[in-house]
Amino acid sequence: MRGSMDHIAEERYRITLQSIGDAVIATDALGRIEMLNPVAEALTGWGSSAARGRPLDEVFCIINEGTRQPVESPVQHVLRQGTVVGLANHTLLVARDGSERPIADSGAPIRDASGALTGVVLVFRDQTEERSAQRALSDSVERYRLLFNASPLPMWVYDLETLIFLAVNDAALLQYGYSRQEFLAMTIKDIRPAQDLPRLTSWLSHLPDGPNPASEWQHRRKDGSLIEVEISSHTLYVAGRRAQLVQAHDITARKRAERELAFQRAALEQLVAARTQDLVAARDQAEQANRAKSEFLSRMSHELRTPLNAILGFGQLMAMDAGLQAPHRAYVDQTLRAGKHLLELINDVLDLAQIEAGRVTIAAEALALGELVDYGLRLLAPSIGQRHIKVQVQAMVGTVVWADRTRLRQVLLNLLSNAVKYNREGGSLTISIAPVAAQRLRLSIADTGIGIKPERQAELFQPFNRLGAESSGIEGTGIGLAIARQLIEMMGGSIGVESQPGV
Repeated sequence: MRGSMDHIAEERYRITLQSIGDAVIATDALGRIEMLNPVAEALTGWGSSAARGRPLDEVFCIINEGTRQPVESPVQHVLRQGTVVGLANHTLLVARDGSERPIADSGAPIRDASGALTGVVLVFRDQTEERSAQRALSDSVERYRLLFNASPLPMWVYDLETLIFLAVNDAALLQYGYSRQEFLAMTIKDIRPAQDLPRLTSWLSHLPDGPNPASEWQHRRKDGSLIEVEISSHTLYVAGRRAQLVQAHDITARKRAERELAFQRAALEQLVAARTQDLVAARDQAEQANRAKSEFLSRMSHELRTPLNAILGFGQLMAMDAGLQAPHRAYVDQTLRAGKHLLELINDVLDLAQIEAGRVTIAAEALALGELVDYGLRLLAPSIGQRHIKVQVQAMVGTVVWADRTRLRQVLLNLLSNAVKYNREGGSLTISIAPVAAQRLRLSIADTGIGIKPERQAELFQPFNRLGAESSGIEGTGIGLAIARQLIEMMGGSIGVESQPGV
């Protein structure tokens, strides 16, 4: 029974050694190797069977990392002193192939029941990965330190419990005017104006871990001057304590520019408002004056028409007198012609006044365009024949337009009359139509008059502007085309001119 239990204990001991993560080597009382576990085999480059019975220094040696000199191994220490030796650092294990590994080692004696030393157990811990992690951490810390100090923006770290500054970079010292020693002796409250402290206290009490939203603050420099900054911060842990990493961007110039821009914008808005008010007042005055003018023209036209009708009536009665002598008949005819011209002028002025006053209404309907053109040509037939003008009309059978009959007839009669009056003797008058777009038609009335210079064509539709024809002896008011344009536009159309001098 005793042997069976010993076997079980030995098997457990073997399994434990095989599975442990550190290298384990066992020797006898003379320091000769009895066993290496798999980790020790990998570390030394020796298999257990090859190393068994060999002195320890034949399998590996341990050297000081700094002096490169051999050091006493834990086995030698235990064999010499008979006591446990703790882990030793800064040593290198030189393996069978000459490779070196940083290790921490320890050893313990093995004694029998009587207390006699029978061997030593040696434990090695390979520190290669740990050293690599430490170097990576050290490199990372150094990189962050260099970035922190080299940043062109002021940066600092302060403890969130005591609010004392823990670190500060050169840019912050330059911006705030303190030495490093002075800065690190202060708290975050020392660079804030008194009126900001309640807001600061509230802000600090709600800080989450990690990045925080950007915020704008006022900071006080050593000389007492205030600057405006935009703060970007990150809550982190330094040696187990919550701290703030802060980056401060000076926005004093930007805020000053924003205030100046706001001031200029407000001043401009006031100026625009005042100018708009002036323009509205001027517009109202102009509209009032225009209404007054239209009202005046309308009233005067009515007032002038009554006595003029009497003049024309008595003139017609005198013309009917068979006994009227030739000189007197010429005077009467001249009076009638002048009266009719004056009546046309009054009618045109009244039409213009009514249009501008908004008193003209449009009653659109489907109209046969050819009939309206024929009507105008029949009324003008005596003038056309007297001046020997050749008329060419494109066939318009079936051509229908949507317009006010009276107003479109008025426009066509005005255009045709002009084409006759301002034409040359024996000239031609051409009337044609052409589609220009969906549901749109162009009616062209072309004559062979003297034409209009390009620089004066824009004046053609201005009221009372006859473009110099007032000295030509041709009767006219200069109002007809202005009325024609307004009527055509009221009916949803447009009117224009194309002309070439001499053609």
